Amino acid sequence: MKKINGYKDGSIFTPGFITMYMCRQSIRQAVINKFKDKYNWKAETFGDLYNYISEDRSAKKLKEYNEQVNSLTICDPAVGSGHFLVSALNELIAVKDELGILISEQGTRLSEIEITLENDELIITDAQGDIFQYIIEPDKNSQHYIQPWKQTVQKTLFHEKQTIIENCLFGVDINPKSVQICRLRLLDRTAEKRLLLNTRRTTPKQWPYW
Repeated sequence: MKKINGYKDGSIFTPGFITMYMCRQSIRQAVINKFKDKYNWKAETFGDLYNYISEDRSAKKLKEYNEQVNSLTICDPAVGSGHFLVSALNELIAVKDELGILISEQGTRLSEIEITLENDELIITDAQGDIFQYIIEPDKNSQHYIQPWKQTVQKTLFHEKQTIIENCLFGVDINPKSVQICRLRLLDRTAEKRLLLNTRRTTPKQWPYW
């Protein structure tokens, strides 16, 4: 824990590596328990859970499994500026990807990418293991565009984050200003690294972190 203005009102800051670790340990066990209770699976580890899910990856089942994760409720009773909730958001996205239930609006799995967590940031790599780059590229007519599959990835991540924030994450704090900061931080997580398309742009811009 690190003090911010602790001598004034006792406020403290929890470093990202701590919130990331705590969220990983608690959320993953909660996800396992959620599926065990729902389907009576004998899953004790994340690997067990992955194997059960792999038995049926139809669009209907993937959506159902995805919604099971979305049914979790996470509340921080002293939310402050939202470090724990941001870590929880990142962990839930990583969990869905690891279980193979991160799906687009069409119900298809995002198999082109892999998501990992490093230093409390989502790291996205493509099928070749390279950092996913959401960039504007020129076509044969010198028009600028983004490859459709990359747009699908960006759109899916946006809607997944939005759904989790609106349905899973809750927090209270004695300081109303802290709550406002928390809201802004979570809102920023849905908008971060988004790219406004502009056909007049001449220099492609890329972001490896989400």
